[in-house]
Amino acid sequence: MIGKRNDEYFVKGRPYLDGFRAVFMKDTGARVAAVRGLRTHAEFRGFPPSTRDDLVRALGDKVVVQESTWLCALYVALNHEKKPFDDARVRRARAPSRASPSSRPWAASSSRARGSRCRRASS
Repeated sequence: MIGKRNDEYFVKGRPYLDGFRAVFMKDTGARVAAVRGLRTHAEFRGFPPSTRDDLVRALGDKVVVQESTWLCALYVALNHEKKPFDDARVRRARAPSRASPSSRPWAASSSRARGSRCRRASS
């Protein structure tokens, strides 16, 4: 994705962005290689703690790690015009399972999930 400066927008006294280029990589190995090779300025999706530690050992003060809790959400919208969800009884029967942590094995861990974002250290 490439973003270009909006010539119509500028607030005096504030910095502005001339443009940006975003590259989306699904493969964790490629993302790690881009950070390790200093070919990226920021990684926003997060790395596992072991990968983060490896990058810090390899890059030292050339990388900055910022950690924060992650708010994870999973939204489900049921099409109430299609069977079986066109029946209000089915929708009501489904409602308690959404609220029950036992029906969501990931719920206990996701509420405390942590992520590590890496960016190139400022020079």
